[in-house]
Amino acid sequence: MKHEKIVPLRILGKELQFPFTGIVATRPNSDSHLVSIVGRIHDADIKRDFQQTIQFSKVLESIVLQHQGSRKSLCREVWDWFLSVKPHNQIVSLTIQIETEDTLYLSTMGTSGLWGLSKGTWYPLLGDGSAVLQDELLEGYPMLMQVESKPESVMVIPKPIKNQLPTVLGMQKYVYTVGGNQDVD
Repeated sequence: MKHEKIVPLRILGKELQFPFTGIVATRPNSDSHLVSIVGRIHDADIKRDFQQTIQFSKVLESIVLQHQGSRKSLCREVWDWFLSVKPHNQIVSLTIQIETEDTLYLSTMGTSGLWGLSKGTWYPLLGDGSAVLQDELLEGYPMLMQVESKPESVMVIPKPIKNQLPTVLGMQKYVYTVGGNQDVD
């Protein structure tokens, strides 16, 4: 599968000296999957949890690269792993983005908001009362939502951060990007 442009998947970090502490991310190079995954352990400590976040990213990459089934089964495999290792005493966010020629699929847990970018303007992909943002499950798994009008970029606002975009300065300093162009709009 060949695409001209990969939709960047972004996550908002904390407004601290080390904003990306606890970030888990992967965008494996694979012809069969156009998948990006990003997440964050909210209470991660830069010294204590550094190795764990690196290991989580490597496991996610391995799951994606070795997977041979459908989008749904890939999501289930990622969520099975995630739910088995998720620290229950911490707030953890994870978002899976699967891209096809004309559609974007998103599955998320521990997220306050999902935003899309179109023609320089950010817009919410989900309303505040959405079942997806309330972490409701179908058959024990987070929902897989379909975005038919692909945005130029997707921004994840992880819990417990309030569902609003940061200022322009905040976008430049506190946004971690996986895949696509690394510049923040």
